[in-house]
Amino acid sequence: MVTMPAINKPQLVDEIIATITKQIMEGELKKGQKLPSEIELARQFSVGRNSVREAFRVLRALGIVEIRQGDGTYIASEVSEVCLNPLIAALMMQTGTPMALIELRHLLELGVIELVVERADEEDMERIEATIDAFQQAVERGADPDELLEEDLEFHYALFEATKNPMIVTIGKTIMQLFGVSIKAHLAESFGAKSAVANHRRVFAAIKARDLQECKKQVLKSFEVWQTYVRVPD
Repeated sequence: MVTMPAINKPQLVDEIIATITKQIMEGELKKGQKLPSEIELARQFSVGRNSVREAFRVLRALGIVEIRQGDGTYIASEVSEVCLNPLIAALMMQTGTPMALIELRHLLELGVIELVVERADEEDMERIEATIDAFQQAVERGADPDELLEEDLEFHYALFEATKNPMIVTIGKTIMQLFGVSIKAHLAESFGAKSAVANHRRVFAAIKARDLQECKKQVLKSFEVWQTYVRVPD
């Protein structure tokens, strides 16, 4: 059983949450692991049960723990996207300049494409190509910008999956929410969606050829167009 350290009285709930999340990050607490009871945790933390109960409510709201009636409290088996919403909120508060958003996407996608070229297998190739075909079909039938955005994002999600890194998949999908408004603005233009499909196909061809430099070239080429939609007047 994991033993919790005693904590100081001020800001009890925050201290309990910080301690539990720290132990998760350090591997002391595992996915699906049952936590001690409220009574036991209150004793270990040297706090009242109400503080533990409130900490559990917050951790549950964040998707970090699961409270099973009549059974106990467990570390969540799967990471909920809700867990990352505070990260998204913090990032949104920091995107006062368009360049910050552009640099974030550069870092994300250029790093991802390196792993995709190295690790993508045939199943990944089929998944990636299928997202492009679905995107093109949506464009050809005149889908609205919201649907086009979803089809566009599926391509990027398939790339994240091809990295074989679950952390990149989870964080990448969440961070892509920051780009939704600017991507949709591009897709709403008469030429936007068609050019996006064409770019996806060029990137895919470079991935199949395992040509990292061509992949990066095509990713950067798409940025030249996309970044104009995140600029704001001086």
